[in-house]
Amino acid sequence: MHALHCILVEVDSLQVNDFLQTKDNSYLDDIKAEARAEAMEATHRYCDIVFTWRTEDDAGRWADKFPDEGVILGVLEPERFKELLQKFSQKPLEAALKYMDRLKYIDCAYRSKSVLENDPNIVIIDVDNTPVNQMGEQYFWSGRPNSGVVINKDLVKKIWDEQFRWADIWPLVKALQLVTGDYCFDSQFYSVPDGEAKISEGILKEALEHPERYALVFSDYHI
Repeated sequence: MHALHCILVEVDSLQVNDFLQTKDNSYLDDIKAEARAEAMEATHRYCDIVFTWRTEDDAGRWADKFPDEGVILGVLEPERFKELLQKFSQKPLEAALKYMDRLKYIDCAYRSKSVLENDPNIVIIDVDNTPVNQMGEQYFWSGRPNSGVVINKDLVKKIWDEQFRWADIWPLVKALQLVTGDYCFDSQFYSVPDGEAKISEGILKEALEHPERYALVFSDYHI
């Protein structure tokens, strides 16, 4: 599975000033190279946790949208930088909300059409893909409607007493992981200045007001 990850980094202010004064594009090459190196170094420790491998030098299969080093400099493309920052910094929240939607169902699994027809209590859940077996039979992600999960002490005790299958509470675990800034494959965003996958209000405000101080580095992650 592949996903495009966006990493926010600060850039060298002296090099930015040199570029603004001279308009010498060689400074841009250095800024991009250093931004990419910093992004890769800051997230290297997540290897085998967030990704099994990733593109270190470019944006991989997204290179058509983010060519060359896969770096968007705020000093060069301020409006595009701000648009992408606002879009990708919300990715962890969007992923968390999708996981919360999964809590509406329990006993989730891929099932054939014949199995679904024999059990009216199981419903098909909207998903992006439907696998096909060797016989050409489609399988649908499905589950039983859940009456609702209330996050309280009683829920914690039920989890402790193993009254829930791990598969049924896993979406809640993932959602909390995402909204608290824990970097994972579904985050698709990481803020190096914050040291986590959740951008702080202060850094977001500064990056939008002074895009020339920052860069976005894109990498193709695989897990």
